Amino acid sequence: MDAYSLNLKCNTVSNLRTAHIFLCDSLVYLNSIYDYSLMFSLVCLFITTLLDIYYEFFGIVVNEEGHTQIRTYLWIIQYIVRFISVIQMCDITSGEAKKARSLIANICNRHLDVNTKEELMLFTNHISSRNIEFSAGGFFNLNTHLITSAIAAGTTYLVILVQFNSASDNKD
Repeated sequence: MDAYSLNLKCNTVSNLRTAHIFLCDSLVYLNSIYDYSLMFSLVCLFITTLLDIYYEFFGIVVNEEGHTQIRTYLWIIQYIVRFISVIQMCDITSGEAKKARSLIANICNRHLDVNTKEELMLFTNHISSRNIEFSAGGFFNLNTHLITSAIAAGTTYLVILVQFNSASDNKD
């Protein structure tokens, strides 16, 4: 290979590393802008879903005018879809960023010139040092584990609400 193509590979890797640095910085910036609004939105969706399920389970009608079960079920489904889609998009984005590590490692194993390997090692060090995760106010990371945790917590809260309701029915 001639010196021009070797230099071109090295510059390309360097440009990709710089672009990745800018993307990581943008992610941190966006996360700092939207972290509390994401947290507030997810908590409101969670609480609203739980309360709608509880009210529907016990047949409590807040507003008798035009209240139908189908409308309540559609609202519950809409809350659940919004909750899962926000978390899933954050998890997919983080997963794609983590795939870059294995891609760079695979490229590094090829027979390349010294300068390109050096740029790839710098790129690998940068990727390894950056944790690319979305969080909600720093309280919890937005990944698929949050969905299972929310289901477990929601079930627990519903059981507690059922126990409170049965205890108040027994007193009457």
